[in-house]
Amino acid sequence: MTMLCVWLGYIAKGHRDERRAAELLKSRGATILLDYQDITSGPNGANPTIVTAPVSPIHEYFSHVAMLDISDCNLTEADAESLSAFSHLEVLWIERSRSPLGARVLSYLGSVADLRELDLTGSAVADQDTSTIATLPNLGWLCLGSTEVTDSGIDVLAKCSKLQYIDLTGTKVTEQGIRRLQAALPSAEIDH
Repeated sequence: MTMLCVWLGYIAKGHRDERRAAELLKSRGATILLDYQDITSGPNGANPTIVTAPVSPIHEYFSHVAMLDISDCNLTEADAESLSAFSHLEVLWIERSRSPLGARVLSYLGSVADLRELDLTGSAVADQDTSTIATLPNLGWLCLGSTEVTDSGIDVLAKCSKLQYIDLTGTKVTEQGIRRLQAALPSAEIDH
């Protein structure tokens, strides 16, 4: 019985930490979806809205943040540190984050093993940041368009065997680098 109480306390603390982090990021303009929510939009992607499925209070309490959009948000170091609370995060969008913190946000993602989609389009991301991206074991969709990534960074990403889509438009990656990446990840779709 004692072990059960300790385990429940541990789980409850994780959920409290995640909720605090979510509220902090919402106050900075972030969009957050829980695991029982979805986004729908009208014709041609207009008027996106969050749709919430009916859930019990216990499911709502134990839900996780599944998607986080911090594009164009002005994050502080404490905000970036809060990302480590989202251990079940599946989708992260950090578009147009030109602050030096933009790239450092990646260092807080190490504990986010469930991350499947990462959009860093137009962010302050360069070759040295791709080694952190390469540690995300389930990453299948990656946007690095309009970043400072070059062939050196692409060579690191070639180790990401689950990548199915990579956007490299507007980067400094050469045609030779694209060919090497395509050879390493033959089933991946690469936009450049």
